[in-house]
Amino acid sequence: MRTLLLFDWNGTLIDDCRILYQYGVCPIFEHYGLPAPILDEWRNEVSSNFMPFYEKYGVVGATAEELNRIMVEGLVRVGVEPPLFPDTRGMIEVLYRSGANHVLAIVSGYQKAALSQALLTHDIARFFHEVHGNVRDKAPLIRDFMARYGIPPERTVYIGDTADDAIAAHAAGVTPYICPRGFHGKERIEAIRSVVPTLVVIETLSELLTRLPERVGTIV
Repeated sequence: MRTLLLFDWNGTLIDDCRILYQYGVCPIFEHYGLPAPILDEWRNEVSSNFMPFYEKYGVVGATAEELNRIMVEGLVRVGVEPPLFPDTRGMIEVLYRSGANHVLAIVSGYQKAALSQALLTHDIARFFHEVHGNVRDKAPLIRDFMARYGIPPERTVYIGDTADDAIAAHAAGVTPYICPRGFHGKERIEAIRSVVPTLVVIETLSELLTRLPERVGTIV
């Protein structure tokens, strides 16, 4: 039976936390004439529903689409393309080589057009069956994936880097594998273990390959 592997993008496959802060978050506050919170405040407080965070620090009346546009424009203006984490490509290629055993997809809140371009830039778009950006509520889409591909919850995992990812996966009835080296640190992730008892914390994406419902190999 196949395994359904759904990945977050920012902070999970790509190492963009500090770059997004400098060239995306700070320009948002600059655009509205406001001082930007420090990096640790942003990292410790922001969630997948990021609007309350910006409203807390004074950005009122904007839409999520407008903020995403400012962020993307800031990244494009400086010409900075965040790198993949060192183990991303190797892990994805191992899974891809397993052929029909796995369905790979991305479910991310990042702006869809920018996400599609980043996948092409890093030459990994071909590894994914589907790519979904602009996803604010991930749980319904995770359930939709399972229904469409006929893969049960026990054969489905969501791989992310935040507490929100873990909560969304748990709400959809699947196991969350969280690698806390992106937007949420390990302490913030571990704090939700009582809410998400199925939480699996991994230190690297390479570790994922030996902890899936079906072992698929190791990166060489």
